[in-house]
Parts: sequence; structure tokens; C-alpha cells
Amino acid sequence: MKLTIVSLIKQVRQFPVNTRFKCGRSWLLYNVFLCGGFSVLADVISQCLEQKASKGKLSLEGRRTAAFGCTSLLLAPSVHYWYLLLDRILLGNTGSILLRKLFYDAVIFSPFYIAAFYALQNKLEGDSQESFLKKTEFNGNTTLGQ
Repeated sequence: MKLTIVSLIKQVRQFPVNTRFKCGRSWLLYNVFLCGGFSVLADVISQCLEQKASKGKLSLEGRRTAAFGCTSLLLAPSVHYWYLLLDRILLGNTGSILLRKLFYDAVIFSPFYIAAFYALQNKLEGDSQESFLKKTEFNGNTTLGQ
């Protein structure tokens, strides 16, 4: 079976839209698996695009994809509860409230999430601690504006 981006998009379109409403009170589980699934899908698409650009033969790095999926599954509960906390603290959905939520998310939560993401990703891919520090140093300067 030939794996292309178009075939992946067709598979995603077949995902039932009303699945969210069948989850009932299991929002946490739904969000966790949705996050993990989209992370795996995004990594597969990313690898396809990388290999297409380099005109290489399509071969997916399973360990990398599994690491992305597991990292997302492990961090998704923190994101779920963070947004629940923001919704309790900042009531409403006006433009100013949404901007404040975005600000709090970017300033308070994102630095911790980014560090945790790279640490877990590094561990699951079996990279060294030096590799982790190098990733966070480079990406920290560009991502966190240090």
C-alpha cells in the first residue's frame, strides 16, 4: 500500500465527527487519545514531507513516531487540566478574556510544556543528556525568546 499525504487525509476524513459527543464524561481520555493520535499523524506527515523534499525513498522512523505519540499521551493530561484551570479562573469568551488566556498560556504554561516535551522526547528516543541540553539551548533561544 502506497502511503501518501492524500491517503492520510482521506483516512482522517473518515473519522466520525460525532465521536466527541459519544465520550460522555470521558473528556480527559478523549483529549489524551486525540492529542496522541494527531501527534502520530503529524509526525508521519512530517516524515513524508521531509523525505519527499530530499527525494529519498519513503521509510518511516518508527521509534521517532512512537516517541511523539507517547510524549503526547503523557503530556496531554497536563494540557487538559491547564485549560480547565484557565476556564475556571478567566470566565467568559470575549476577546479580552481569550487574549488573557493566550497570554497566560504562553508565559506560564508553555515554558514548562516545552521543557517537558523535549525531556520526554529525548528519553524515549534514547538520546543523551547532552543532546537534550543542545536541543533546549537552541530551541529555547528561538522558542522562548531568551
